[in-house]
Amino acid sequence: MTLSKLKKEIIEVSRYLVIKNYIDIFDGNISCRINNNQILITPKRKNKYKLSLEDLVVIDYDGKKIQGKNEPSGEWRLHCMVYKERQDVNSVVHTHPLFSVALSVAGISFNKPILAETVSFVENIKEIKYVCFYTEKLAENIKRFVKTSNIFLLKNHGLVTLGKTLDEALFFTEKIEHLAKTIFVLKMLRKKIKRLSNKEIEEIKNLVLKT
Repeated sequence: MTLSKLKKEIIEVSRYLVIKNYIDIFDGNISCRINNNQILITPKRKNKYKLSLEDLVVIDYDGKKIQGKNEPSGEWRLHCMVYKERQDVNSVVHTHPLFSVALSVAGISFNKPILAETVSFVENIKEIKYVCFYTEKLAENIKRFVKTSNIFLLKNHGLVTLGKTLDEALFFTEKIEHLAKTIFVLKMLRKKIKRLSNKEIEEIKNLVLKT
């Protein structure tokens, strides 16, 4: 994919995330791999709903700016770490979706097989202890699990999802926030959360493998 097309995709997804209230207009960050030493990333402190092609920034895997008038997102360390560790990942989406964040603050686990649509990957949601954003420590905490998961719930902070494509990373974001909303509503209703049985889970997994 050309750099111009990557920029357009990131701009479209940025606006979508704002519309869905997955990020505030100045929050969150998105990146895509350009090649084996460069990534395209959203800028620091710019309105995500009004991004232009010129606003996006190209950096190398060490965070050095190669192209762009703005500074890269302060979370560049996290993004660069992912691309160094995972050759199969080409996109990273970091959001602050309300329900996912609220449940993380409340200490409520996401790793519950309660929805058929999320069974395939909820077992691999990694819950990351809180450390300050924009830090090497945050990247290091995720690095411990990055080989085995595409979904990271950052306690008291947000959500990070990885994908082979931007659409796949966004897909994980959507699914996890939907799961969080469902758990939240069940808690509000004070209803017992019924987990799917092992037999039901196995049936779903076998079906997914066949399709």
